[in-house]
Amino acid sequence: MIKRDRVYYIGFSPINGICNELFFEGSITMYPNNEKGNIFFSNQLIEDERSDDAVQKFRQFVLEKVEELLSFDSTIKFLIFNDKERTKQICNFINKENIIPGNSFKVLEYLNNKEKIRTKFQGIIPMLDYNWKNGYELDIPFINNVLKQKGKIVVQGMVGAGGNNTYFIKKIEDFNKIEILNNTRYCLSEYKPNTPINITIVVGKNIILFPMSVQLIKKENGRFIYKGADFTYPKHFDSHLKKCIREYSVTIANKVKDMGYRGILGIDFIIDSQQNVYFMELNPRFQASSFYLSRRLESFTGFNLAFLHYLSLINERFPKFNMKLIDEVQGSFLNCNSETESIGIPHDSEIRNGYFPQSKASIYRKVYNISIVKEDNFEKTEIN
Repeated sequence: MIKRDRVYYIGFSPINGICNELFFEGSITMYPNNEKGNIFFSNQLIEDERSDDAVQKFRQFVLEKVEELLSFDSTIKFLIFNDKERTKQICNFINKENIIPGNSFKVLEYLNNKEKIRTKFQGIIPMLDYNWKNGYELDIPFINNVLKQKGKIVVQGMVGAGGNNTYFIKKIEDFNKIEILNNTRYCLSEYKPNTPINITIVVGKNIILFPMSVQLIKKENGRFIYKGADFTYPKHFDSHLKKCIREYSVTIANKVKDMGYRGILGIDFIIDSQQNVYFMELNPRFQASSFYLSRRLESFTGFNLAFLHYLSLINERFPKFNMKLIDEVQGSFLNCNSETESIGIPHDSEIRNGYFPQSKASIYRKVYNISIVKEDNFEKTEIN
């Protein structure tokens, strides 16, 4: 039996790590997340919350709360999921014995960099052709040629998540709206009608693959915006397609493990109408869909994703459990910014953990017991 430390999560976001209350004693976050033991900095929206001044005030708050917790129990451990440099600076005063060691910033930076990671897997995993440019370069002849041949282009920055820094281009004038052209590298690729797929993996002493989901993505104002996930729809894929995605995922996971990464990892693919699978990017962090898997895992096994992530970081073996039960996970969820947001069919439940209504960026989830990918104009293509 593995002895569990008493663990608190520390981070800016109230959303990271939600639905892991069975593992966490609590959390220290900038805004409230409506979970057990949450200690939050403010229940009012902070203007320019990422400024040096706001970060320093949050750091002082974290310092005080960590000292209070340790005064009651000096054995408490603190876990930072993503180990972003800014978060690490906020927590650099905590003694090493009270910090659960995370992944190196160098490895995380590499895995988050789309150009580097696509170059690494070129020739190993199928992917689209990407043309990388510097931000000040606008190759008009090349762009016009691709638009003439393909009709549509996708433009992406080197980093970004949830549709951030990803643009849908139908004419050369659309480039005037793209902020990433100013000072960073970006890539051009043809737009291929597709069904976007995500699979969650935990990389530890061994590797666990969780059920894949269709990402619910919409085009809004020239961008691709993540809206939720559908775990039921992939059950209808043929066995060859599912096997292909899982084999590519294991190959990627082993390569990432060799780089020294441990913990939860998301892999994004797209599938075209001919069942061709293309690798898109890695997400070395908890996914937007992690809460859904974590709740299902907990209901079947009594432990959750945060616990598996923790075991990976401390180099302990995962407990044995019946993976077939987890493979049966079904249903969907929709990220909602307001009470009125819906897809026209009734939802079965709601998850408001991490919801901070004062922030326009904050979301809660409407949960459905069925597939919903065909209920709205989400990205999808008929798979032959």
